Amino acid sequence: MGCFGHRSISFSKYEPWTDDTNVLEWVVRIRTCFQALNIPWKMKYDLLMLDVYHAYNSDVPFHNRRHAYDVFHMGVCLFHRNASKMRGVSSIRKFTYCLALLCHDADHRGYTNQEMEENCELAYDDTEDDDTEDDDIESMCSERSYNEKHHISYTKRLVHKHGVDMDTALFTRLISNTDLATNKRSPKDVVETPDDMMVLFIQLADVGHVLRPWDVHVSFVCALNRERPSPLSAEDLPEDTLQFNRTFVIPLLSIINTFNTRLAQSLWTRYKTNKRQWGIVSGYFSEARRTKTESRAE
Repeated sequence: MGCFGHRSISFSKYEPWTDDTNVLEWVVRIRTCFQALNIPWKMKYDLLMLDVYHAYNSDVPFHNRRHAYDVFHMGVCLFHRNASKMRGVSSIRKFTYCLALLCHDADHRGYTNQEMEENCELAYDDTEDDDTEDDDIESMCSERSYNEKHHISYTKRLVHKHGVDMDTALFTRLISNTDLATNKRSPKDVVETPDDMMVLFIQLADVGHVLRPWDVHVSFVCALNRERPSPLSAEDLPEDTLQFNRTFVIPLLSIINTFNTRLAQSLWTRYKTNKRQWGIVSGYFSEARRTKTESRAE
């Protein structure tokens, strides 16, 4: 595959997932990333990853396998760039981390937690779940994290189906922390353990399209906007995106800077490049409004 070389992965070698990319390449790309982190590949993973592929609905504008792959690739890169600090992480915990990246939005229906709270007909029916780990879910997830609890339960069923081992407590912790509404970070937060770092990495990876090339980033922003119950106008997207970044992305980059300055500088460069582009777009709309107002005045 042209995506990466053998056992090699980096931000610059990223190729976005496209709808015309087939399911076999999905498995190959994932296996290559596993190799980059020295995670042994088991034959049962082939079938598991096929089910993960089908766990995402391409009709959902944003929370689909394109987003899932983007998050997975970003999360693996972050882990790889901090390999010295993650040296003691076992293979099963690295596998669990990778599975969390891939399944953090498994079976997403395109509705926010708030929408499901306001309309119970949109809620998931997880009555078929094996409840052996329900205590973990209830203790680590907010009561209103309907999506995150479903992603955890859905993936647990897949793991059980294929007889795959994972660290369920770590998996639950990682997915629960992808609910931005209940897990907003402060730039002063301290990460002390590899588990803390994996939480930070999955949070940054989940919003990592902000750090992708402009054309990729803006396509994700537009897709997410289409998924809103009331999409914003094109004129409102620049400030909405920048406000989101100020609230959720900048704190994560600031935390990265506390333990890997070189990586943080690289990510900041990517962030600032797209920020400048949004400024250009915003200026274009401002000029268009000014011209329209002047023409009306005449």
